[in-house]
Amino acid sequence: MKCPVCTKQNRPGVIVCEYCNNDLYTALLEKVSTKQLDNDRERMLQISKTMPSSNPIVVYIRHAPEPIAISRLGQIIFGREDVDDKTVVPDIDLEPFDAQDLGVSREHIALDAEIHPPTITDLDSYNGTFVNGERLTPQAPYTLTSGDEIRLGRLVIRIFYDG
Repeated sequence: MKCPVCTKQNRPGVIVCEYCNNDLYTALLEKVSTKQLDNDRERMLQISKTMPSSNPIVVYIRHAPEPIAISRLGQIIFGREDVDDKTVVPDIDLEPFDAQDLGVSREHIALDAEIHPPTITDLDSYNGTFVNGERLTPQAPYTLTSGDEIRLGRLVIRIFYDG
């Protein structure tokens, strides 16, 4: 990320500028739109009694105009909505980002946003999930580091969070 104060480019995942110590996470939050989850979902998310951070998880989807912010709630499913089959509706619908063409399954990963650090689990996706180039074992939680590159099939996202 480029620092808005000193304009120097920082390494992925850095939340404090390496050059001027400016808070980059706050700058990220100013750019994001907040993802509102549908209240009519059968599976309601439970709010943790002891949340590690009230700051959202920031998700950058490659080629998207702006990142989205996800509240630190329980498990959140990323995938794509199928117009012909409404029985599977992910919490984060990646279909607007060419998800089907890029090999994203209808229920691709689960992000456990409530715990710190957050984890993702591949939900037996057809084209696999990769973190920083390493393929994940399906159904096994993987602990994320802020700035990790996650590939769902061929769709690339980055996840940022603070303490």
